[in-house]
Amino acid sequence: MADLVISSQQLVNSLSALNEQQLIESIQASDSAQSRYEYILHVVNHSSYHRGQVVTMCRALGITREIAVTDYDAYLWWTENI
Repeated sequence: MADLVISSQQLVNSLSALNEQQLIESIQASDSAQSRYEYILHVVNHSSYHRGQVVTMCRALGITREIAVTDYDAYLWWTENI
């Protein structure tokens, strides 16, 4: 868990250091060229996709009441208020 916290903070630090010009700059990744902010948006959106997959798999296995909140903002509220 400590490694996850460290890597998350490194990501925050790296992204926070980007200026507007760097965010809109087009970069090449694989066979696609998009702006940095579009790639960042994709990463966030793609993680939502996988959280949905986990919930779907749990429901397919008959797990319904024990499924944790997967929306990050709701999760933070839940951990602070429940």
